[in-house]
Amino acid sequence: MSQASDRTDGFITGLQETSNLHVMAINCLEGVFERNPNRLRIGHRNIIIIGDLALYAIPIKPLMAAFLNPWANRSDLPRVEVHPLSGWVRKHASACIQPPGASEEPGPDTIAAICEALLADSSLFLMEPMTTFRSALFSTYGHGISPITGIFTEFLKERGADLDLESSEIVVPGSYSWKWHLQFGDPDVSGFTLHSSIKDGPRRKHILDTDELSEFSITPLECIGDLVSQLRRAPQSLLKEKEDQYGEICNSHEFRTAVARDWEPLRRRFEEAAAQEPSRSEAIEKIVETVRTQDNGDGVEYNVLRGHLLADGHSRDAAEEAIDQAREQLDWLLEPRFGFFQLEDSEVIRLRRVQAAIEETQRLQEEIQQNLQEE
Repeated sequence: MSQASDRTDGFITGLQETSNLHVMAINCLEGVFERNPNRLRIGHRNIIIIGDLALYAIPIKPLMAAFLNPWANRSDLPRVEVHPLSGWVRKHASACIQPPGASEEPGPDTIAAICEALLADSSLFLMEPMTTFRSALFSTYGHGISPITGIFTEFLKERGADLDLESSEIVVPGSYSWKWHLQFGDPDVSGFTLHSSIKDGPRRKHILDTDELSEFSITPLECIGDLVSQLRRAPQSLLKEKEDQYGEICNSHEFRTAVARDWEPLRRRFEEAAAQEPSRSEAIEKIVETVRTQDNGDGVEYNVLRGHLLADGHSRDAAEEAIDQAREQLDWLLEPRFGFFQLEDSEVIRLRRVQAAIEETQRLQEEIQQNLQEE
């Protein structure tokens, strides 16, 4: 009986200590408000933070609901509204912010950490994990002259790149004396237009709009830092075999082909690979044979098809192009789930061909009948 009583006392004491920690955190949050009366306040529905780069709003209602009943609606940290310094807007960007010192669960100490981080938003901008925060600010201001220009320039310099506002471009030194030019500001281009130059020579355009290529498309979780880092290794990185990591720009066939047009080493590598590898028709035959022999009812995975083509001597580029061609042109090669392939039943194929022949015959008969009526 005494052991059960001790466990009860320990449980109650633990709850009291947790409650005391919350009281201490609330006092800490109150201190943040008291130290920043002109930049931190409570609005009608939001906590309002006036940063150096932007205005921020944190909805109060979901915060209070989480404190009153943490189990009612399990959710991540609240998303922060990001507004331009010029004023509040209806169509605003949002960011999920978890600065150092913030826990994963909403609490007074978490809110205090987020408020203090947003008050020092220039420092927050430079932190490597703050990709969605930077993305929200780029969505708010773009990449031209704005309140974030200074800190954006510092961010790029830390990664070896420069912001050229006069030319509206980000300049990234690559390998072999190349420079990559990410041009922005064209209203018809969603992402960047990518050019290159060598030792300040003439520009060569490679990509009209980076957002049209999945390997270049910048998501909120990646931001521009990763793209700059990859361009720093190019064009040397293009001479290597494609990497398995998804989203690597060296995996983009369009990019590799565009660079090869202006760079002899990569063009020669393409020609050597083309001379050595089997033909496209052989690749298609291999795809069909692999699906026919390897499908156990669940389909054959994309990576398995590519692996068999690589084993047969096809380059990675050629293997992926052959799979794409087979996917588009072979109506009896099915993809019931994305990335998994099956062959349509042979009897179904025969019936479909018969049906197609009947429909073509009917079409010809109707055309003949129409011509006779016109005569």
